Amino acid sequence: MEIPMKKDTCPKCFCRVTARQEALQCDTCGLWLHRTCGSDISQASYREITWQIKFGIPFEWVCRSCMESVDAPMTESTRIDDADVTATGGAK
Repeated sequence: MEIPMKKDTCPKCFCRVTARQEALQCDTCGLWLHRTCGSDISQASYREITWQIKFGIPFEWVCRSCMESVDAPMTESTRIDDADVTATGGAK
């Protein structure tokens, strides 16, 4: 029997995700994952994403586990590369 995870527990390191940590919430399963625990998002990209969210630009992210699941719907996503972020933190 599998014990269900709490939504604020990182499925990779099993530690609690707090508000002061860099983390992303999967739009499919709703679990939070620390950015450094396999999100494949650099710190620069994470900062760009949080900046965009503050200004109302939506961001969707699906964790690797859900992407690999046969039950998850296939979605398209645009990768944000570090090269697309200028030194001032804005997109090119």
